[in-house]
Amino acid sequence: MMPDLLSVTLTLLAVLACVAATAWLLQTSRRSRTGPSEPIHLAGSLCIGSRERVVLIEVAGQRLLLGVAPGHVSTLAQLPARPLGSEEPSEPQHNPASWLATYLGKINVK
Repeated sequence: MMPDLLSVTLTLLAVLACVAATAWLLQTSRRSRTGPSEPIHLAGSLCIGSRERVVLIEVAGQRLLLGVAPGHVSTLAQLPARPLGSEEPSEPQHNPASWLATYLGKINVK
């Protein structure tokens, strides 16, 4: 009886160790894919209509402001990259809605 109980206990511990190791491997592989080494980073987005958005992405050291609509993506502006290590801008900037309104106003005037 005692060898059977010991055998079952060791088998259960081995299965639990395999489950824990698999969970740890999945978690570390997911963390490495979503880290700061991503080539494209979504900095922010703003809905401007029922199916239209303005999206700010960072790619290859620069920031792009994109207009996204069903079946169509267009570049609205190329912005300078943020300096490394600066999370907050050092000078106050206009909010994206007012900048977009100014940008759209310039387009309508032309």
